[in-house]
Amino acid sequence: ISMYKAIFNDAGKPVGLVGLGIYTEGIVEDLDQRNTKITSDSQYYMVDVHSKKYVFAQNKELMNTVIDENASPEFNKLAEELAATTENKSGTFTFKRDGKSYYGIYSYLGYMGQVFIIDGNSSELFKLPINMLIFLIVFTIIYIIIAIFFYNLVKKQEETVYKLDK
Repeated sequence: ISMYKAIFNDAGKPVGLVGLGIYTEGIVEDLDQRNTKITSDSQYYMVDVHSKKYVFAQNKELMNTVIDENASPEFNKLAEELAATTENKSGTFTFKRDGKSYYGIYSYLGYMGQVFIIDGNSSELFKLPINMLIFLIVFTIIYIIIAIFFYNLVKKQEETVYKLDK
C-alpha cells in the first residue's frame, strides 16, 4: 500500500512529494497470527471502494484483483455508499457467497477510500445464540412444569391440613 502527497511552498508551487509505503505481506502475516478465524470459512480482506480491488486478502490469490460485480451485489451497494463519503465508518452487512449467507463486519477508512472486512458464515456465527435460545426455552418449560407440580403438591398439603384441623 502506498500513499503520497504533494508538498507546496507558500506560493502554491509543488516542491516535492512525501509518502509512505507499507508492505501488505506483513499485515497479512500479523492478521494470520491473531486468529481472525471466527467461523470455519471466515475471511478478512481490505478493498479499495473506488476501484473495487482487493488491497490485501487472506486468500493471497485475490490480492490486486477486481471484485466480481455479479458475485456480491450487497458488497457493491456497500462500496458505492462508502465511496460517496470521506468519513470513517464501521458497521455490519449481510451478503451471499457461493449460495451461503454471510455476515460481515467492516471498518471504512474514508481518507484512504478503503474498507477492512472480516466475514463469517451466518449459520455458524449465530449457532451459539440459537442454541442458547433453544436451551432457555426448554429450561423455561421444565421450570414451569416443576413449578406447577410443586404448586399442586402444596395445594394438596394445605387441603390435608385443613381437613385435619376440622
